[in-house]
Amino acid sequence: MPISCSLSKGLQVLLTPVLANILEADQEKCWGFDQFFAETSDILHRRIIHVFSLQQMTSHKVYIHSYNTAAIFHELVYKQTKITSQNQELIYEGRHLALEPGRLAQHFPKTTEENPIIILSREAVNIVGLIYEEISLPKVHQRYDLDSDASMAKAVTGVVCYASRVANALLLYQELMRKGIRWLIEIIKEDYNETVHKKTEVVIKLDFCNRNIEIAGKIYENLMQIHLETEMDEISEIHTKLLLLSSSRGTIEPSLQDIEDKLSPGGLLSDTWANQEGTHPRDRNPEKLQVLLSSITDIYYQFKKDKAERRLPYNEEQIHKFDKQKLNLHATKAISLFKDECVSKYETFLDKAEDWMRKMLHLRKQLLTITSQCFDIEEEVSKYQDYINELQETLRQKTFAASTGIKHTMNPIYPSSNTLVEMTLGMKKLKEEMEGVVKELAENNHILERFGALTVDGGLRNVDCI
Repeated sequence: MPISCSLSKGLQVLLTPVLANILEADQEKCWGFDQFFAETSDILHRRIIHVFSLQQMTSHKVYIHSYNTAAIFHELVYKQTKITSQNQELIYEGRHLALEPGRLAQHFPKTTEENPIIILSREAVNIVGLIYEEISLPKVHQRYDLDSDASMAKAVTGVVCYASRVANALLLYQELMRKGIRWLIEIIKEDYNETVHKKTEVVIKLDFCNRNIEIAGKIYENLMQIHLETEMDEISEIHTKLLLLSSSRGTIEPSLQDIEDKLSPGGLLSDTWANQEGTHPRDRNPEKLQVLLSSITDIYYQFKKDKAERRLPYNEEQIHKFDKQKLNLHATKAISLFKDECVSKYETFLDKAEDWMRKMLHLRKQLLTITSQCFDIEEEVSKYQDYINELQETLRQKTFAASTGIKHTMNPIYPSSNTLVEMTLGMKKLKEEMEGVVKELAENNHILERFGALTVDGGLRNVDCI
């Protein structure tokens, strides 16, 4: 179908085979009434889901049966946008929209052209914008001719009417972009806050592990002094790895600060430009075009009447010529308004939107990398925490062994009575010190377990009691 066709692409896809088969020249291949009625009824019984592709800046209508599932919906969206199902991210009224594969279309949220489901691609896609036919006015001849004047007026009316319709669509696309960008910024901020929260959680766990492993190392140094078994090499290795993990925070925090700066008001990815560039409802360009179109349409209807008269009296002829001048003036003004205001500002907005979307995609990937890094660190810390817990249990056993005078892997010796007294006093003191340290380890571990009560989208729960 032609570019100027006002039918949506979704409906064009459904109607094209119907029109092709009822206009088939070969009567054997031409559809009968029953088949035509069945196909058109199938179209009429479908539900319309309005979708707006934010990165492509295109509006779509998805025609789907109420009993079809979300999986089919994603496939239909792919056919119109070329965004694969796994890369489709849906937003509705400012929130993520999660559609389970088996969810029926009848349970989808209600949409309109002004309030569609916003679709994002997780990968880069080219911006498209509104596709429309190039608009130009037919030449207005100066000679007086009722037939040609009526035909010319009809053509001019059609062109200005099309310009008015395109201007409305351009404004709608820009308003949907502004709304989608505002929602997307809020969603990115939520993701950023969750990442900051996860980073804080990981840092606290990491600090606890570092402290606990340092305490454990001191205990084992004391155990070495009285010739008990020791895992000092392993403890030292774990401590070194924990310090390396701690040093990785140096790359995370600047990256998070960079993201925060870009999202802040006036930052690189704020929506200030979207509110400044392009056309706005307050400009009232579609309304101005509609006023001009109404005047042009009135003149066209008068020219039709004049044509039916075939010949006009002198006074009517002069009025006709004056109306022809007004028609040309109104049409020129309308096309100038359309091109200089609507199209020119829209194209500037389109270029800005393409650049913003490219930067936004880069920032989201950067944020995703940081989040993944935080989870990787958390996984490593959890492994070391398990080791520390085992080490804690071993410390209890060895502390008990030290307090009773049991010495593993030691050959029997026969010290003097003074040495025995010193050793007994030293072991008692060591026992008291180690019991205090083990108790502190246990308290730290308890705090770490309680820290697991962190919420995903909020801060700490009961921070004061921690």
